[in-house]
Amino acid sequence: MTIFSEFHFGLLVLLVFSNNSYSIDGLTIENPVQLSRDDYCPPQYKLCSDETATTPTGKITLSNLAVGNSPKECYFDIYAPVGQYVQMTCSDVFSSVWTNYFSLRGTVETFASPPVLKRIYTSYDNRMGISSRVTSGDRVNCNWEMMTVPSGTTDFKFCIHGRTKASSGTIRPVDMSTGETRWCRFFIEAPSNQRVQLSCSTMKLNNSPRVT
Repeated sequence: MTIFSEFHFGLLVLLVFSNNSYSIDGLTIENPVQLSRDDYCPPQYKLCSDETATTPTGKITLSNLAVGNSPKECYFDIYAPVGQYVQMTCSDVFSSVWTNYFSLRGTVETFASPPVLKRIYTSYDNRMGISSRVTSGDRVNCNWEMMTVPSGTTDFKFCIHGRTKASSGTIRPVDMSTGETRWCRFFIEAPSNQRVQLSCSTMKLNNSPRVT
């Protein structure tokens, strides 16, 4: 039997694995599903050392940069299989110099520089990128996972979904409890010999945002 532990959102999670069977309150579980370490501890990547990733989940932090060196411009790209999307959220992004930056590319949200902490950003196709200018003293801590929009989905949310080929559907705002402004895109793809018609039954815009 193997026991691993990991903190998730302030909770200590214990994962217990057995090669053949184990018992919980007298109930014997035969031949449990074997999980790899990646299932509960995502692969680790370093900005300014690694350049690309194709893993379904992952975590990226900043490489150890020498103190006093000139700023470095670093890029990182995540590639999902065709038909899937990348979702990323950052728990810590800090630039020690005002000329430094950290931004996400290829997201449904048109402005993610820097990304808002703990906000979920979704790619509009199967790729998401990071552009940055960093020095020693900066911090980065972001996690991603790949997602698939189930076929047949017709209920979409701005800022979460970015693209569809569905012949019909609805699009509504994502729930925003803090009232922040978000600039998001949504693409509707039709065959070359067809057109898209859009009608709105309700539209209430606060703080003068735009729908185009």
